[in-house]
Amino acid sequence: MNHPDPQNPHRRDRDYERAMHHFEKTEPLRADLTAFATALAERLPGEWTTTDEDWSEPSAQYHLAGYLWDNSTLSWTTSEFRVQRAALLTAHDFTQLLVIDRPLHLDQFLVGALAPLGIEHDYLSDDQAPHGIAVSSQPPRAAHAITTRLLPRYRDRRNALRLQRTGSPARPASITARAVTVPSPVTRPGHPPGPATPGASPHR
Repeated sequence: MNHPDPQNPHRRDRDYERAMHHFEKTEPLRADLTAFATALAERLPGEWTTTDEDWSEPSAQYHLAGYLWDNSTLSWTTSEFRVQRAALLTAHDFTQLLVIDRPLHLDQFLVGALAPLGIEHDYLSDDQAPHGIAVSSQPPRAAHAITTRLLPRYRDRRNALRLQRTGSPARPASITARAVTVPSPVTRPGHPPGPATPGASPHR
């Protein structure tokens, strides 16, 4: 195997171009995020809608990432990597999950929860946050991981916070009334609207 010669810049440039050409030929394409989110929504328990998030502008990424209920891998990824695309899944009870590509892992996505509506809490530094998880790009396997790992942790912690704040783990009726009137599921009471999410697709 020929190694680049640091004393020969022309040789080094040729070696770099050759390596990049090989990478482009062998690098597999990532899974279609929209199709993945749609298939995922169809397999998760309950009724879910999906929306595509265009993060081509950094401000969109940082705005929505600010709502993450995670201080582990997912939060670190959105702060350290430029993520070009995302999908948002919203359940009938207004549980919201963010799906992004997992950098450096072509066959995986990262999925994590957004902070629940209507509960004042320091979500960014919550040591008991239901941290996001890495999932396979195969929707059945990903749905199983989310259903058995992420969602139970999310709902247990959310209900515990509601119990602390209101004395009941039930969702306040006012949350339903507010959420019905907002144009985007990313919009949160007391916060400016998030990025537009046109074309939400219902599932089940």
